[in-house]
Amino acid sequence: MEEDEEQLFLPAGSAWARAWDMVSRGLVRLVAVGEASHPATKSLLRAALKVYVPHRIVQLLNPRCDGERIALLGFPAENMPSLYACLGSLCLAPITASREVERMLTGRP
Repeated sequence: MEEDEEQLFLPAGSAWARAWDMVSRGLVRLVAVGEASHPATKSLLRAALKVYVPHRIVQLLNPRCDGERIALLGFPAENMPSLYACLGSLCLAPITASREVERMLTGRP
């Protein structure tokens, strides 16, 4: 009976491990705040999508449409497009240049 259970559940082991890793470490949220048509916002989004981060969510918030959500997250309403990297309820300082995204995400904390 044990051999049958092992054959049945062994293929799911890696999926279970990835799910456990996501739950234990949490999601990485990369939140871009800026107009979608602004070149700096586009550059920040491209940089955020290029860098591999396990369990990441990339989100764009427009200050005109999503002002309440931006305020709820505690981000300042700035004119300059910014990217915020958050893990749980902790966020790093805003990133305003796309080259800083790669440097921040590839560096060790």
